[in-house]
This record gives sequence, structure tokens and C-alpha cells, in this order.
Amino acid sequence: MSFTAVKKYEWKNVFVYVAAFDESAIEDVLPVERNDHIRAAKDDLLRRQRYWVWKLLRFALCEQFGDVELDLAQADGKWFESGGRAHFSLSHSGNAVAVAVASFPVGVDVQSLSFGNLGGLAKRICTPKELARFDNLPQNERKSYLAELWSLKESIFKLSGNGVFLPCLTPAKVANAHSFFVFDNSYVLSVAIEAT
Repeated sequence: MSFTAVKKYEWKNVFVYVAAFDESAIEDVLPVERNDHIRAAKDDLLRRQRYWVWKLLRFALCEQFGDVELDLAQADGKWFESGGRAHFSLSHSGNAVAVAVASFPVGVDVQSLSFGNLGGLAKRICTPKELARFDNLPQNERKSYLAELWSLKESIFKLSGNGVFLPCLTPAKVANAHSFFVFDNSYVLSVAIEAT
């Protein structure tokens, strides 16, 4: 595995891995059906993200469940472990990939803090209350606030696994979601689990 950095976090019995990847050659992965998804990427960055997030998933599953071969399958575009022993969620942004692994449903998202039009993004993703808070923040805090909101909302959506994602209607602050700033605060990583 050729990651330039791998970090592991544990939160409420969820193991979250985030890694930066390099430009190493892409090889075939298992199961073979995943290769079609990787090759179908519209550009080289997306192809690398899909490849490296899968490599990180295999690493995380091996570390958490031992060297057993878990049966990974796909339905409706979503990958899962068909035996029900492992639940996982995948994410990528820029040169970072993230995987959350648990024995119960989980959602994860990693988001780069490098994006442009903050005002336009805020209007698309914020609830009215979040938008009011955004408008009152100092300029130097707005980018991290939006990245964290976006990442939290994505992780909550991935946890639910259904419906249409409407970030402006999804509140980001829930009891069972948490964020970490990683890689010198250039990315935010969020994880969500079901209420207990």
C-alpha cells in the first residue's frame, strides 16, 4: 500500500481511517467487480480516489477483523459485507480517502477545505439557522465552518443510505455525529452512527 499518511481514529466503537495517497500505479483489486467501478471514473483523480479508498477499506477490514476473507457485495450501487459482521462507509476528496468500519451501520465523509464561492455554497447547504450563523462568523472561520457542515451532513446521509440528499434541509448537529480536522487542518473528517 502506498499511502503518504494514514491516520486512525476511534469514536464510539467506530474505527475511522483517513489517508493521503500518492501517484503509484493502479492495480486490480478484489472483488473483481470493483475494478469496473474504478475504471469507469471520468478522470484520473476520481479513478485514483476510488482505487485508494478501496485499498484503505481492505487494510481497515483486515486490521479490525483479522485476515479473514469477508464477502463484499454490491446492490443498488452500494458496497456492503454480505455476512453482516462488518459495516463500512467510504469517502474521498482531493488527495484524501476515508473509511469507517464498525459492527453496526456507519457513515463517513472527508472534505477538503479548498473550495471557492463560500456564499453560494452556504446558500446551497445551510439550513436557515446555519446560514444565519455563517453570516455572523468572521471571514477566516467561514471555510472551516462550511466544510464541517458539509462533511457532517454527508456522513449523516451516508448512514441513512436512502432518499435524495438535500443538505439545506438536513441539520448537521446531531448527537451521534462527530468531526475531526486532519492533515494540518486542510481536511475535515466526519462520522455518523445511529442513535442509541
